[in-house]
Amino acid sequence: MTATRFMPHTPPWNLAALPCASIPTGIGADGLPQSVQVVGPPEAEALILSVAAQVESLIPVPVGQR
Repeated sequence: MTATRFMPHTPPWNLAALPCASIPTGIGADGLPQSVQVVGPPEAEALILSVAAQVESLIPVPVGQR
């Protein structure tokens, strides 16, 4: 896939100099991947990582992937 056909969701936040993280949350009923994106104020990388870890800890791990 070329860069012109695929645009991840984090570059706008990178251009705005805001820290962000995308956390995979599983597969939806339609079979497509789902995720949560966390964005914070400038220089709040530690906060983003903390929130991302908390969100990730709430996501159930599918059987067979433990």
